[in-house]
Amino acid sequence: MWTSFTRENFPHLCNDYFWNRAALNALNSYFPRSPVKVFLFYDRKELVGILPLCLNKSTFAKLPVWKYHFFEQGIGLSTLLLQPSRLTEYFKILWADVAKYLPEFQVLKLTTSGKQKEELFPFFKMIQHNGYHVLFTNKKVLRLKIKSGKEFREHVFTGHHRREFRRIERRLRENFNCQIEQPKCDNLTGDFAVYWQRFIHLYQKSWKHSSARSLSNRASENTFFQTIFRHFAQIGRLYVSFLRLDGTDVASDWRVLHQGVVYGLQTVFDEKYRRYAPGLYLLQTGLLNLTKEGNLEFDYLGNQQFKKYISNTHHTYHDIYILTSSIYGRILKHFSTFSKARFRFLK
Repeated sequence: MWTSFTRENFPHLCNDYFWNRAALNALNSYFPRSPVKVFLFYDRKELVGILPLCLNKSTFAKLPVWKYHFFEQGIGLSTLLLQPSRLTEYFKILWADVAKYLPEFQVLKLTTSGKQKEELFPFFKMIQHNGYHVLFTNKKVLRLKIKSGKEFREHVFTGHHRREFRRIERRLRENFNCQIEQPKCDNLTGDFAVYWQRFIHLYQKSWKHSSARSLSNRASENTFFQTIFRHFAQIGRLYVSFLRLDGTDVASDWRVLHQGVVYGLQTVFDEKYRRYAPGLYLLQTGLLNLTKEGNLEFDYLGNQQFKKYISNTHHTYHDIYILTSSIYGRILKHFSTFSKARFRFLK
């Protein structure tokens, strides 16, 4: 059901069946005591919407809350699996008995596209009139869309950046025996466990090892991304590369190809070699090779500073927060004004 619905209506990577299946599998260790509710919307027996929500104990503006949210692992880019033209209708049905459907509700977080946010505006105004509080944040996802590899080299990856790339490459080759290992897609399935183990071993040496969503420290994150990458390895659409210096893995880059778009999911490097910029070098080398091979659209799944000069477009998404109409909801709204998240209020 989910497979056919998402592929027809929601082609973005984070909304496809295998992505959400991987998230559900990861939830077994991520939220072991938290319920997941899946709301299905029908029109004359035809499936027209799917809304999975997970309840977990979290924080909002540094205060403890029980939060329902559209679950995701690692990357918060999921959009609602509901047809945009009928969003307000769906949510009015849900809200008619919200205490029954969403008990212990203090914060409801939804991640939406710009179009979905516009479609939901009448619903937001209605519940705000009834005492709820609606806040949102705007986020960007950087992308690259070109007509040829030549366009990328001449108009995106410009002279200054090419010179910097050559400087990094020269420094690496002057100090090390520098090699890039890029196994073929059709060889990845059988050897996947070996490559994954090498990646996690390298991950343990990176700054990401101690991060909140560490793949080497958190079983749920490891399960999620391993499931995703294994799926793409099986269908021949996983791109893996390792930068080796003097025979040692120093950086690794993992990407997937989905419906004509290359998604950059994981890049990691050994912290000991930071001054040589191995991760940046491998990332740039991969982009140059992939564009030469005819890949013309890339999604970087984020907007970090180092991604800005290898992108030429972006798309915007929104995190929407609905706060309860209780006294605690008003307290949360007040403290949100001091948050670094730059919450905006619905007008």
